[in-house]
Amino acid sequence: MSEAERRRFLANILADAERLGALVGRLRELARADAPPVIGEAALGPAIAALRLAVPGLTIELRGEETLAVPMSAENLGIVLSHLADNARRHGADRLDIAAHRDADGLSLRIADDGSGIQPANRERIFEAFFTTRREEGGTGMGLAIVRALVERHGGTIALDEAARGASFVIRLP
Repeated sequence: MSEAERRRFLANILADAERLGALVGRLRELARADAPPVIGEAALGPAIAALRLAVPGLTIELRGEETLAVPMSAENLGIVLSHLADNARRHGADRLDIAAHRDADGLSLRIADDGSGIQPANRERIFEAFFTTRREEGGTGMGLAIVRALVERHGGTIALDEAARGASFVIRLP
């Protein structure tokens, strides 16, 4: 094998190992999401502050009370928000807007980005485990499946919302 072939072969091995590592991490999160319901709540402000640090280069704006209590542990809220932010960034978003609102039925979070959005043909499948449009770039197709499982574990729902640009999700928690 020539030196160039060895380097290409090793680069492929490293890329595959990185993708497998990401997949294992996401499978672990999915298993945690499928466990029995957990209790706890987290203030939205600190979760957004942590998200800003975790996803540099993405402008993250919160509309709503920073002290608003989300009926989800801080760890699980972080996982939900980080997957949505990571998807936004990987699909070309520069901005992520999070709007929070509490009413008599519970809490509503609208998470919208200015990225490339979701193709109409893919809308029905985005929450399926292993569905991805980015396999060549290392996508595992687990992010939105994990988000849905965690939200449902806390008695909530997540839905893709209509957006003029980018992707928009609405999470409802009791």
